[in-house]
Amino acid sequence: MENGEAEFIAWISERKLDTNVAVRLPFRIDIEFLSEKKSEEFLWGTTKGSLWFSHGSCTYTMNAENYAEKALKKHAITFEQPVLGNELLYPHIGEIPHDQYNKLTWMVGEKHFAVILNGEVRFCGINFPYMDMDLHLQTPQPIIIGTNGQGKKLFRSIKIS
Repeated sequence: MENGEAEFIAWISERKLDTNVAVRLPFRIDIEFLSEKKSEEFLWGTTKGSLWFSHGSCTYTMNAENYAEKALKKHAITFEQPVLGNELLYPHIGEIPHDQYNKLTWMVGEKHFAVILNGEVRFCGINFPYMDMDLHLQTPQPIIIGTNGQGKKLFRSIKIS
């Protein structure tokens, strides 16, 4: 857009944006974005309103597992452990505030695995089995960003290091 932001509406595309950046483990991704509530409120879906990214075959999701029925919404953080690919789900810690800009950081590190939203540590894990592996043997994998809901997202910045 003219102001330098990228507007992303999932039903227009394949629900994903290629960053054209490939990195190996460990890595960090910082995303500044706005999730528009009005564009999501009349829609349905199993993961409405989520924001995810993938690194190779592993996917990392914020605000996951939101079913149409309110009582079933999990607002979870989910991810597949790097290298091993087993899925982990942490309910009720991944909700994204709507209609405001959010700063989301995922650190997929050698000693820590952390998810930070607007300065609040939502998840921090240590001693995952992948952390004992030789990560330098991994080949760089592309970072793809997407959403499983159909609402509008505005991206101010995406930084991958």
